[in-house]
Amino acid sequence: MTCISIKQVYKRINIIAKTISSYLRPSTPNPISPELSILRLPQEVIDIIVDELGSRFTSNFNTHSIEFQTLQNCALISRSFRFRATRWVFFHVRFDSGRWRDTTWLHKRAEGFLKLLISNPSIGGSVRELFIKTSPRSIDFWIQDNPSLISILGRLSQIQRFDLRYGMQLINWQILPRNTATALRCTIQSPSITFLELHDIDGFPWSILAGCSTLKNLVISRVRASRRHVIIPPTVAPMLESLCITNAYSATESLLSNPITVRMFSQLRILSVGFHLSGETRDAARFIIKVAQTLETLNVISLNDELSTFYKPFCWASS
Repeated sequence: MTCISIKQVYKRINIIAKTISSYLRPSTPNPISPELSILRLPQEVIDIIVDELGSRFTSNFNTHSIEFQTLQNCALISRSFRFRATRWVFFHVRFDSGRWRDTTWLHKRAEGFLKLLISNPSIGGSVRELFIKTSPRSIDFWIQDNPSLISILGRLSQIQRFDLRYGMQLINWQILPRNTATALRCTIQSPSITFLELHDIDGFPWSILAGCSTLKNLVISRVRASRRHVIIPPTVAPMLESLCITNAYSATESLLSNPITVRMFSQLRILSVGFHLSGETRDAARFIIKVAQTLETLNVISLNDELSTFYKPFCWASS
């Protein structure tokens, strides 16, 4: 029996996918090579192959990887491949203003993706993770009316993770256009959301967390609460399992003053606290003591001037 590696399997699937998707006239008889016999496999086997590709892609979201390229080609083969592959191709959607000099880049990206959603409505249900990161140059993406973003958010019915980063400069939530703020609130409160990450927001109304009954993981960095919207109704507060706070002073003070904090963190198992300034330690210590009863893991992170995604925290775990 001949053994082949996973990469060889992917390569063969990729060749098959490219060959079939390149046919301009599917109804025209074409000589079928032996490799295309994979199309006779049971649907369950095809699903397993595509899911394996998808799980490997989502481990790092490298759009230049052979897994992602193969998924793209599989989405163009036939119905037996298309549905499963499309779900993985659009699993993670990212809006990132990486092109600093082009202030219209995010608008173009949003408009293009909206056209795709309109022409293929099922794609909206495939998106599980949404990442939005802006820069100071693209501030108008938030402070001006943005019908494309609003329409996109309304079409993502199964989103599980929402990552919102304004980038470098704090932006005040209160200056957002009403329709934009409403669309963001509805996304955060989506019944499918389990993971929420917020960065660089001033005047954030903690009351938005009301109704997030499925939210289990929360990450906040440089988020300051709105003084007008501090109270969270106790009957609808989420029961968090994991919380990560960086720039602790900006968040812990408002969380400690919130009367519903005890209920919201009553099942907290993992707490990560990051510091930029030594002055943040006192407030962080008060917060740690407040939620210590249920904690299983405590990560204390010393941060440099710029928050790194990859850090090695001091970790304490309960016995």
